Amino acid sequence: MATRFEVLMEIHTMDGQAVSFKQDGQRFTDPTTVKMCVDEKYNLCLRFRPPCKLLAWSMHDKDLSFEEEKQPITKKEQDMAAYSAVWTIHGFNKTRNGKRDSLRIRLELEDDHVLQTAMQVKFYDSKDGTASKWGQPMHALDLSCDSKPGDHFVNVRRGSIL
Repeated sequence: MATRFEVLMEIHTMDGQAVSFKQDGQRFTDPTTVKMCVDEKYNLCLRFRPPCKLLAWSMHDKDLSFEEEKQPITKKEQDMAAYSAVWTIHGFNKTRNGKRDSLRIRLELEDDHVLQTAMQVKFYDSKDGTASKWGQPMHALDLSCDSKPGDHFVNVRRGSIL
């Protein structure tokens, strides 16, 4: 029997602003692109519903140090597990005009399950403050997943940007 769960990943600047995304239509692999700046720090938050134990978390092959959030913020979050990390985007180049990058996300979970996915992004120079903010605020990357006993990899049934 498969276990279904939802993963929400929020990305905010260090001053608490949600990163932006824009609709690209069919010009690239994905119809939406998330905008981020190189050499900037971002606050990341993962939420699992129902609660799931996170063992390791990497963004584009860089392991993150993370903490489990102990206290639920709202009654709705009492049936969730939440983890937070700070990620600094070092070693990335600004994305060329007319191109997009794929940001790899890997989550190692309890029961030997691994969730691997990617998000289409455009990296801007940190000095280019306006273009990276054009678009709509990204509230979260929403992944609907399922895992089966004995399977190593998690199946991402649906992914969308809220």
